[in-house]
Parts: sequence; structure tokens; C-alpha cells
Amino acid sequence: PGFSTSHHIASLIFTQKTGIEFEYMHTNGSAEQTVQLAGGHAEVGFTTYAGAASLIEQGKIKVLAICADERSDILPDVPTMKESGLDFVYGAYRGLAVPAGTPDEVVQLLSDTMAKVMASEEVKTQFDNSGLPITYTDAATFKEFLANDYASMEAIQDLIKE
Repeated sequence: PGFSTSHHIASLIFTQKTGIEFEYMHTNGSAEQTVQLAGGHAEVGFTTYAGAASLIEQGKIKVLAICADERSDILPDVPTMKESGLDFVYGAYRGLAVPAGTPDEVVQLLSDTMAKVMASEEVKTQFDNSGLPITYTDAATFKEFLANDYASMEAIQDLIKE
């Protein structure tokens, strides 16, 4: 929806992988973006289900593919990009971090607590109600994920322009 947001970055990585280029219409948020798409002011967009759910359900936006490893439980008939022939997985993510030098026992306590919280039925329900997928990884896996994402960002840095 806006310059250098995860949606914009996804489109830049998509451009790099496919050669398909876009003329960007940066907006002030996902709601504005999806309304432009539903109203025919934009031809394509990278968005979240949560941000477009009502317009998808109304049939005003058609989801062509999802940028995930596996199909969505919410949209089980929509193929992944991989199933559509393009190895492209991308999405926004969040992580928990602490300052360097934090004692190992504190890091382990926080890590163990986060794992329990993310596995709780309350959190799963909140994510489901928001239309957001939930994925939890340990610190080592997340660190590897961040390194790979950083490499993707380096590869597109010259494409980021308004």
C-alpha cells in the first residue's frame, strides 16, 4: 500500500523474478489499496487477506495466488505461487528481539514463553479471527530466515524508487 512497505517489496521481488514491471500507485494503507483494486483503479495488487477479506467475499477482488509455501485454510481453492509455476514466497513477519548481551537464561525464558504463547488457543483464535496465518519458529530458524530476507532486500535495493 505504500512506498517500501512489505507489499511494495513483494512486488519488487516479483518483478526481479519474472521481469514483469508495475507502475506503482502508493497509498496510505491496505484499505485504500484494496478499494482502488476493487474499483478498477488498479489492475493488480499484493495485499493481505485480512486487508481485503470483505472485498474478496463480495466478489470484488479475485485472488489469483498466494505467496506462501502452502495453500491457505481460508482460501483453499487458491493456488500458491509455487503451484502456479513461480517459486515465490513472501509476507510480512514479526519477531521478538533483545539487546546484545542479554543473559542466556533470560533469552531462553523469553523464547520458551513465546513458544507457549504462540501455541495457545487464545492466540490461534485471534489470528484466525484476523484472517492472518500464524507461523512460529525458534530463534535459530528465524535468524536464518532474516538472513535470507536480507539477501532478497540487497538484491532489489536498486529497484526501490518512488
